[in-house]
Amino acid sequence: MFREIDDTTSDIALEVFSDCFFDLVTESGKALCSEISDLERIKQSRFVDFQVSSNSIKELMHDFLSAILTHSDIEDVFFSSFVVMSLRIFDHSGNKLVDYDQIMGKKESNKTNEFENVTRELIDETDLAISLDIRAYGEDISREKSGIHVKGITYYDFLVCVSDNKWHARFVCDV
Repeated sequence: MFREIDDTTSDIALEVFSDCFFDLVTESGKALCSEISDLERIKQSRFVDFQVSSNSIKELMHDFLSAILTHSDIEDVFFSSFVVMSLRIFDHSGNKLVDYDQIMGKKESNKTNEFENVTRELIDETDLAISLDIRAYGEDISREKSGIHVKGITYYDFLVCVSDNKWHARFVCDV
């Protein structure tokens, strides 16, 4: 679930809530795309695969949202949905902490629960090596389905946290 927040003057603030990290990622992507296009009218006629790497979960979310804007511009596509294909997290010594592969794992409930527990424990860590593989679905850009031109994702009021056992993200789009 996502919503627009009315507390910014010229930019657009969005807030996303989810039960699990994967849904937080995909719903945050959809929230962003709902501003740059008429999301409900975008067909899933093509896909783009991309990878995002970062040193923390919070930074990974910021980099993911920024990558959506980059790939949308480069590929001339409006995205409408996202699938987390894999996520790998290593500590500063190179020890694997999380290895989730959507293709192999198919979201087995026990693996997903284990992943959620580890990911929640790592939310504030900043010395990680994280790799996220995404498949983004959408269609070619068209003027009649375009929305607001988003220039970037700011760090102002940027948030990724777990509160009351729910994932929460808040971000501001520079327009």
